[in-house]
Amino acid sequence: MAGLPDGSAASISVSGPAGFARIVTGSVTLSGLSLGTYDIAVSPITVGTDRYEGSSSAPNVTVAGGATANANVAYLIASGAIAVSASGLPAGAAGDVAITGPSGFARTVATGSTLGGLAPGRYRLSPTAVTVEDATYAPMTPSVDVVVAASATPAAAAFPYQLASGTLIVSIAGLPGGMPASAIVAGPNSFRRTVTSGDRLANLVPGTYTITADPVTVGADAYGVAAPVSVVVLPSAVPHSAALTYALATGRLTVTVIGLPSGSNAGITVTGPQGYARAVTATQTLVGLAPGQYTVAADGVSATAAAYGASPASQTVAVAASTTPATATVSYAVTTGALTIAVTGLPQAVAAAITVAGPNGFSASIATSTTLIGLAPGSYTLTAANAVAGTHRYAPTPSTRTVSVAAGDTPTATAFAYALASGGIALTVTGLPTNVLASIAVTGPDGYSRAVTATTLLLGLTPGTYTVVSQAVQSGSAAWAPNPQSQTVSVTPSTSAVTTTVNYVTATGALALTVSGLPIGVSASVSVTGPNAYSHAVTASATLSGLVQGSYTVVAGTVSSSGTTYTPSATSQNVSVGGGATSSISVTYTGSAPPPPPPPSGLNLTIDGMHIQQVVQTYGGTVPTITGRNGLLRVFVKANGANTATPAVRVRFYDGATLTNTITINAPGSAVPQAVAQGTLTSSWNYLIPSASLLPGLRILADVDPNGTVVETSETDNTYPSSGTPAAIDVRTVPTFSIRMVPVLQSATGLQGGVTVGNAASYLADTRALYPLDAVDVDVRAPFTTNSDTLKSNDANGAWNQILSEVNALRAADGSTRYYYGIVNVSYSSGIAGLGYVPGRAAIGWDKLPSATGVMAHELGHNFGRFHAPSCGAGGADPSYPVAEGRLGTYGYDLSSNALKDSARYDLMGYCNPTWISPYTFTSVLSYRTSNPINATALVAGNSSRRGLLVWGRVQNGQVILEPTYEVDAPPSLPQRPGRNRLQGFGPLGQVLFDLPFDGERLADHPDGTAQNFAFVIPFDMMRGQEPTLVRATAGAARAEFGSTAAVATTADVPVAERIGAGAVRVRWNGGSTRGVMVRHPATGDILAFGRGGEATVYTAESTLDIVTSDGVRSERRRIGVGGAPPSRRR
Repeated sequence: MAGLPDGSAASISVSGPAGFARIVTGSVTLSGLSLGTYDIAVSPITVGTDRYEGSSSAPNVTVAGGATANANVAYLIASGAIAVSASGLPAGAAGDVAITGPSGFARTVATGSTLGGLAPGRYRLSPTAVTVEDATYAPMTPSVDVVVAASATPAAAAFPYQLASGTLIVSIAGLPGGMPASAIVAGPNSFRRTVTSGDRLANLVPGTYTITADPVTVGADAYGVAAPVSVVVLPSAVPHSAALTYALATGRLTVTVIGLPSGSNAGITVTGPQGYARAVTATQTLVGLAPGQYTVAADGVSATAAAYGASPASQTVAVAASTTPATATVSYAVTTGALTIAVTGLPQAVAAAITVAGPNGFSASIATSTTLIGLAPGSYTLTAANAVAGTHRYAPTPSTRTVSVAAGDTPTATAFAYALASGGIALTVTGLPTNVLASIAVTGPDGYSRAVTATTLLLGLTPGTYTVVSQAVQSGSAAWAPNPQSQTVSVTPSTSAVTTTVNYVTATGALALTVSGLPIGVSASVSVTGPNAYSHAVTASATLSGLVQGSYTVVAGTVSSSGTTYTPSATSQNVSVGGGATSSISVTYTGSAPPPPPPPSGLNLTIDGMHIQQVVQTYGGTVPTITGRNGLLRVFVKANGANTATPAVRVRFYDGATLTNTITINAPGSAVPQAVAQGTLTSSWNYLIPSASLLPGLRILADVDPNGTVVETSETDNTYPSSGTPAAIDVRTVPTFSIRMVPVLQSATGLQGGVTVGNAASYLADTRALYPLDAVDVDVRAPFTTNSDTLKSNDANGAWNQILSEVNALRAADGSTRYYYGIVNVSYSSGIAGLGYVPGRAAIGWDKLPSATGVMAHELGHNFGRFHAPSCGAGGADPSYPVAEGRLGTYGYDLSSNALKDSARYDLMGYCNPTWISPYTFTSVLSYRTSNPINATALVAGNSSRRGLLVWGRVQNGQVILEPTYEVDAPPSLPQRPGRNRLQGFGPLGQVLFDLPFDGERLADHPDGTAQNFAFVIPFDMMRGQEPTLVRATAGAARAEFGSTAAVATTADVPVAERIGAGAVRVRWNGGSTRGVMVRHPATGDILAFGRGGEATVYTAESTLDIVTSDGVRSERRRIGVGGAPPSRRR
């Protein structure tokens, strides 16, 4: 073997007979071989980085016995190398060279190295720049191509390098006291760097560099550099330099003010270059000014009680770049006078009406003692008019003054004294029901004339003599006469009204007409005629009420029944009626039977009548039936003689003309009665009709003895109706009755109304049982805390009315369509137990069960439009109530106990006991609920919740009480129809934003028969995008109003809440600017309380509360923490 460097091992494979195989690494003699042919294979090898390839002179040789075969193997080099070198770099530095070549070869090597083992061919070498110690060196040749041959001697590639970067040092000078500064250096390739004085920037790309610096403020002065500095940086090991120099760039101006009183502010404005403007109120040095011309302009000012003029009014001052200020002096001198006006004799918060006129068209209005300043010297005329305090009037003395005002610091003084110049009349009207208006005219001095219809206060009257003339009034058939008809009242200047009374007495009477002698079911033929073309037909005993005083004629005619003629004892009688008394008269019938018929061969049965009884029913079945409730069907069967028959009654039910059910009712007793007894259940054939069968369209047909088991003289009169046509039953579907109960908690006593979700049904027991209701939807609201006075049995302090007004306000603010019923806990056992509007959707009552259930039914009756029934002295009785003494006049029925209620019971709308409901009240409530589901307010088109103003209050004892208004999110709730009262809202310029005539909701069961309440939600979108600043309520001559303070809330105005017990919180606020607060639950938004007078208590365990404060007109909502957590404002 030959051709390899010394010490290198070859790779030769020898294989032959008998599985011989050997690797040979050099020249060798193989002995002991088996005879035969041997194969010789040569593999390439690598020595260092060089590659060698070999071949054999004979790829196979034959070994014979006793002989030596020979084979020669020769190796030759098959690769080359490149030696890479560099010059021009600092000692020890090397650059990277990228090498590419045949078959995708790519490698990077450092200069000064040799790359071997390369396949012969052309190679490209590309060097890169080298950075050494903040300097960059670039190759002078971008690339070199080298041909590599198969050789142990490397091909050579040499690269020269040169310096390619520079260095820059920046210096900054010129600032006082060694004040540091910085500069911005910008150059090629978006280079940008912030430097301070002495900073060295190395390895910079050659090119132009610009150095800039911002102005620097030192104390009151500014320093700047005149212009940027540019430097050309070249490749060099020696640094380039750039120097920036600052210089003073601003000046100062001292403005001196003289002539003004101590503590007074001048009115000076300094303007100058670059839009400079500065107000100066006293002697002052202005610093940091750009050099240039400055204008010092001075205006006149008011100081203490005078006006001061400035001199000069304007001056120009040149300001240079210097620490020594330029100067300007402004001198002030007094130019006006003052006028002090003293006003006496008026109550606190009552505004005087004084106008002041003077030189140059001066005009001012004065409402209280004041000093006018800044007046031009000259003559001033003061004119005083009457001042109005609510309904009272005050006159001034004198009415006019003329004074002279001179320039100076001392005001001219003048005074006006007011004195009361009006009085009033407290006119009380008694004796009329609440729904009947009086007819009274009051006339007096200055052409005064006023119509009065109820108890009222006439205030603001000119002193003098007034005449009160009263007229008789009539409602339906009832009439009342005044006593006295005419009277005079002397009015003197006073805040207390003169009292006078007009007492109405009943001018009608009643006639109790008793009819006797006729069988049950036989109608009399009686007519009653009298004054004013009065005429009334009577078929049975009755009391005719509301009759105008005079003589009445009672005419009776004969009647016939079952072959018998009944003749009255007198065909015509006269009777006097009037004076509030009940007159009596009787008509007695006597029967004259025809000749007796032949003895009957047997019994005869008939059905005399039939009706469905649910709560109360007349014999003729005139009270409608209500869906959703069971009903008792009563069939009244009669026999013509004594008997022991027990016939059944078949009843067929129809839906229109379709038969739906047939039932049989067995006889209730051992014989058929010979006369109808409506007051006894066992005298009729009864069947309980399930509610599912009581639907509109129901018709019923009844037959007695349908199978003919009883022998009768006639089988043709056993059907009812006798025509054989099923009787149509008046079945009504009624709307769901939705009510919300409000537990009222009184902060004055800590007592809470005892209603809960668990016992709410107990309060509704009588309401469900008696009224024409089907579905009842009831919920119990979160407790509401009232800050009213303690509830009194006669409401002498007005607390009952206040709580009812608050519950009504809750209803309006909640935007609910439910009826609201407040439950209160009182400490007494006899007296006022409830109040309700008639009609309306709010009432309140005590929680003393079981009587509370009757109280609730009574007050809801008022809400349903019912006045009192005339029993036991109930005031304001309904003159149309048809039965004397407020009795039922027919039989009621208790479905729960299957028991009848006697016809002598009293209607629940009266004050007598025991009670039930009469047909009159039942049908009236049914009519009201179906035709007037919402009576107190009108639904506005698009009646969805929106931003609105809750305006609420009441009229009580002749006075208007207007509560603070609050912004709410609720559907609009406006007066349904015009009335005698007025609600107005005015904007900041006095423009009318709303003007709503209305009648308040009248109270029943209250000692003040004239009391009325109101609660409306007026939408802001009807106010043309403006908000009111004054709200006024007027009822007759009485008026109340709130004006917005329009003040920005201060820390003192923000309410503070502190816990005073486990479940009680006291809220306090500034009672001056805040007229009232509404407390809401922070999560649900429920109104928890209303507060007035600077403090309110609310019972809650919440740690935060939403407080809505009102200045009387405008309100703001805040969330505050209980116990002092910081407040946050909310819309």
